[in-house]
Amino acid sequence: MPIIERNEKRFEVDDDGFLRVALEKRDPDWERCVMVSTGIDELTPELQRVLDEIWAHYKRTGLIPIIQVLAKNTGLSLVRISKLSLMSPKNWASKMLGLRAIDCKTSHG
Repeated sequence: MPIIERNEKRFEVDDDGFLRVALEKRDPDWERCVMVSTGIDELTPELQRVLDEIWAHYKRTGLIPIIQVLAKNTGLSLVRISKLSLMSPKNWASKMLGLRAIDCKTSHG
């Protein structure tokens, strides 16, 4: 099983780079690992808003928000959210949460 290390933390991941165990709370070190692995250089205010909304929605509902919900709740356009990462928004959001997209259900609001 692959291990990703950052700041003396060890993250056990599968072959696709998803955590083997979902996070229960935000972990800036894991978020940075995902950002780097998906071609994101810095945590911009827009990206921070999206991350905040992903986590808030997940904590409220146990589901990953669809991109339209992210757009509505962050004030960003669908196109802008799509350009924040090289991955699809659902895959990227689930990876930030430590969940595999295929195992996640999305929420429409």
